[in-house]
Amino acid sequence: MELKAIVQGSADLSHMIAGGIAVYILTDTYGNKYELHIDLSDKHDVGDSASFEIHYDKAMLLMRWIRRAIENNTLYMISQSAEYKKMLADIEAQA
Repeated sequence: MELKAIVQGSADLSHMIAGGIAVYILTDTYGNKYELHIDLSDKHDVGDSASFEIHYDKAMLLMRWIRRAIENNTLYMISQSAEYKKMLADIEAQA
């Protein structure tokens, strides 16, 4: 999981969960997909007048929540691209 690849990728709002949780699907530059939850009811975190888009061409705008999710192990990989799997296999073969 590379922060740089994730924030350079895109983000799409998947759905909302009761209680004000926005669920975004992030697609990194390798094509891997991740699920990110943002608690919109936490006014201290998002503020009183924050607005969130349905789609972000660059997930960089969600970096605060992406970084926090990585640190808290709450950014979930939901699919891995064939390109990324091949890259990992090549790295393992070189080791």
